[in-house]
Amino acid sequence: MQRLVLMIAVVLALHSRAPCAGDSPPGAGPRLPARDEALRKELIRMAEEDQASGSCVRSSPSDLLLCRDTREVRRDDQLALDRIIAEHGWPGVTHVGVDGQRAAWLIAQHADEDVVFQKNCLDLVREAFTIGEAEGNALAYLTDRVLDHEGSPQMYGTQGVGVFSPEDERRVDANRKLIGLEPWRRYFDKVKKRAGSNGLRIAPWDGTDG
Repeated sequence: MQRLVLMIAVVLALHSRAPCAGDSPPGAGPRLPARDEALRKELIRMAEEDQASGSCVRSSPSDLLLCRDTREVRRDDQLALDRIIAEHGWPGVTHVGVDGQRAAWLIAQHADEDVVFQKNCLDLVREAFTIGEAEGNALAYLTDRVLDHEGSPQMYGTQGVGVFSPEDERRVDANRKLIGLEPWRRYFDKVKKRAGSNGLRIAPWDGTDG
């Protein structure tokens, strides 16, 4: 009898325990990291260096210090992103803002010399997208990049021409609709119009929502 009373007391104590500071309410979903402005700025710096490296012109030997090779920049950025992911997980919108999240996407998108790394990032971006921490375009571009490496048809038509027939366009548009993206032709008309304008953009879709 005493043993039964003791067991009941333990059960009641467990159910009446006050929640700890780190506990998430039932059904609240995963806890997201707090905003990290320093990390956001670092990701944007790396992405901007990536974008600028392709147009950097060396006019003297000393420019090597300021004008790094694109492959070298992207290799270093990949290593840095790998470390960031190991410490923080995928840098989502809550953690590093929309532009910081785009910068992380760009680094993964350009890590073409390590497709395994790209695939790992794609898994993380897909997961982040499902909880609103990554944009649909980030998921679309990285998915198509990996599919291109594999020699498979693109799902969202983001790489190169992307669409090769009316049937293909209908298939791509159906996939785009599922993740909240506008039809392929309408979107790429916008991107094409903006392609010749001045200024570097982290993401090709930056500014196309209007």
